[in-house]
Amino acid sequence: MLPFATVEKYNAGVPRYTSYPTANHFHDKVTSETYKELLNNLPEDEEISLYLHIPFCKQMCWYCGCNTRIVSKYEPISNYAKTLATEIELISSYIGRKQKVSHIQWGGGTPTYLSSSDFEFLFTKIRNKFEVLDKAEISVEIDPRTLTEEKVKTLAKVGVNRASLGVQDFDIAVQKAINRIQSYEQTKQTVDWLRENGIESINFDLIYGLPLQTLDSIKKSVKLTKKLGANRVALFGYAHVPWFKSHQKVLEKHHLPTPKERYEMFNTATDAFIEEGYTPIGIDHFAMADDTLTKALNNKTLQRNFQGYTVDSSQTLIGLGASSISCLPEGFIQNSPSTKSYENSINNGLLAVERGIKVSKEDTFNRAIIEQLMCYFSVDLKEISEKHSFDISYLNNAIEKLTHLEKDGFIKINGYNITITEQGKPLTRVVCSCFDTFWQAKDGQHAQAV
Repeated sequence: MLPFATVEKYNAGVPRYTSYPTANHFHDKVTSETYKELLNNLPEDEEISLYLHIPFCKQMCWYCGCNTRIVSKYEPISNYAKTLATEIELISSYIGRKQKVSHIQWGGGTPTYLSSSDFEFLFTKIRNKFEVLDKAEISVEIDPRTLTEEKVKTLAKVGVNRASLGVQDFDIAVQKAINRIQSYEQTKQTVDWLRENGIESINFDLIYGLPLQTLDSIKKSVKLTKKLGANRVALFGYAHVPWFKSHQKVLEKHHLPTPKERYEMFNTATDAFIEEGYTPIGIDHFAMADDTLTKALNNKTLQRNFQGYTVDSSQTLIGLGASSISCLPEGFIQNSPSTKSYENSINNGLLAVERGIKVSKEDTFNRAIIEQLMCYFSVDLKEISEKHSFDISYLNNAIEKLTHLEKDGFIKINGYNITITEQGKPLTRVVCSCFDTFWQAKDGQHAQAV
């Protein structure tokens, strides 16, 4: 591990690169008519993915940066489920056929806030309007604090075969600080229920950089994660963006780890996961050797999208629900983040498009480079240039930006081959930003790299 002082000068706010161009560059000139055109242009035999956003929670977690809405009654959720069903019908009508679906992911918010009957209702609607393949991976994000065994049985019944559990940290002091008290026993009970009902693929979401975390508490969380048998882990750095999510200001009464402390936390967690037998995947995931994510890494089929690292190779991901983003070969589309606005549009027979961006040939080229770096920490620029029919000289400016990183030992440049060194991996997003023609060093819209 390099001294933090060497890393610190590059610790700028940079995108997470779950998309390119990134969402802060979407604009309102992309409309519902644009979306209809993109849907209508989908190849008939293409396998697509679906993402359904459920923006409801019973309680606000102070670290949360997601699009959520706190509700104590079920009626708003029930109404929202009906609207989702209507959107599924609308999207299917503009595609014009039952498109094949290979991946379905439910995110939030808290997807398992949906009642069992609404889960079954929505899955029936999906299967009526799309051809869900037998091999499809169907995953759902779970809050163990609100889950019941009856709900797990429903998930298994409708075909869920992967579950992602929000854990964040097992330390009670940290949990109290972030307003998410979740005992080890609650998490274990959820894991047991899932496995008893045939849902064997289990992910944990953990966060570093939270108030009151220590290196010892992080090591303990890693050990308990392995003890519970999580197949895959996403280890995210807490993004403190109170100008975007005002509730995060509550955390400022505690000591928030400094960039140096965050750097040490991440490296401590990485070492602990490796010691427990996990393989590092990209910049923030870990998986066991038999997990499909590790196999994808080894087979060079790893992908990155809005859900992070994935085995999903679909070129099209249709986002359903408020704030959800659709990724299509020709562009990105985002629904209105307001549930009221979203529901008004859909229930009036209109798509709920808020903004988006059409991608150019240049964008597609840059995205291919960035994804290679994010997934494999290396890229053959000449090979990608030939594949995309781009003159290699186009990249001269980007390569010039990389020279300082090379001098400090974070990357190696061998002709047109770029490799991020072991020491440089915490700055992978910084390396990627050199190929991002939209990014401005002081745009202030992204969390720091470390």
